[in-house]
Amino acid sequence: LNAIQKATIEDAADDGDGDRLSKLPNDLLLNILERVDTLDALRACFLSKQMLKLPTLLSQLFLSAGSIPGHHDSARVFRPSEVLRTNRAVAHVTDNILSTRSPEITISKLKIKFVLTQHESLTIGKSVARAIATQKFGAAEFEVTTDKAYKICSPADFLHFGKQFNDFVGACPDAFAGLTRLWLRNMRFGEFDIPNILSTCKLLESLRLSHCDSGIHSVLQVEHAQLAELEIDQGKFERVELICLPKLQRVRYNNWCSYEDPLYFGFAPQLSKLILTKTAVRSQKTLELSQLLANVSSISDLHLDFRSEKVLISHLNHICPFSLYI
Repeated sequence: LNAIQKATIEDAADDGDGDRLSKLPNDLLLNILERVDTLDALRACFLSKQMLKLPTLLSQLFLSAGSIPGHHDSARVFRPSEVLRTNRAVAHVTDNILSTRSPEITISKLKIKFVLTQHESLTIGKSVARAIATQKFGAAEFEVTTDKAYKICSPADFLHFGKQFNDFVGACPDAFAGLTRLWLRNMRFGEFDIPNILSTCKLLESLRLSHCDSGIHSVLQVEHAQLAELEIDQGKFERVELICLPKLQRVRYNNWCSYEDPLYFGFAPQLSKLILTKTAVRSQKTLELSQLLANVSSISDLHLDFRSEKVLISHLNHICPFSLYI
């Protein structure tokens, strides 16, 4: 039981007329419930008749397949069946809450973390699409992982997950058209798949790719009118080309596999923060930052963490006038 549930039970024991927590004003209760995982908030609301109506009034929703009782215990090892069972609960609760809400109450933030499975993903996608079309909406986020961890995925698994995600986008384009943040894990796409996903996600402001690529030594070209943040963790790209990103402000690239410059900067006039990390296999090529950043007008924060790469830092005054972290 989480802290809210414990407090509700203890208060109920102390007060014969009911628990004191549920007697708080609704706006204060909602403020408390919106600070925890929505599944945890639901468990707390089920303990009080007075609080049962509150889930439909929440303006911020965070639903996660990691919301298993006791999931904060780092020593506990979870079986895949537990995560998948919670994934089904996430899909069911998403559909239930979004379909029963008053359209007059704005959803200021919706974040859903789920495992990529055909039935549950479609349930989530179609529920979010309906909500975006019929309700007042702010920010919407998907964090999509796979039922296999990166370390045990085969090349065939990566391709399968990439195709499965493409099918998901094709089945729920209206949901992705309303997303502002997207985080994908463990997927291998075709050459044009990621650009097509970006073109579908018209409002996307943040994209994170962890162990995702378009094949070993592929080139990823990124163009998007709204994207402000790009993060890439350990993809197999030969190079990531930032072609036209007028609102891009932050880029983080962690452990690329290329022996050439990992990034190409085209049009990114608002880029202000760049984080480069390389802690894997040492390459023979010296990374010359002045050459890498030749097309970048100004970066206020440049963070470098290289334990295995030869780096040449020179002539950076015009590029990084404020702070350089090494």
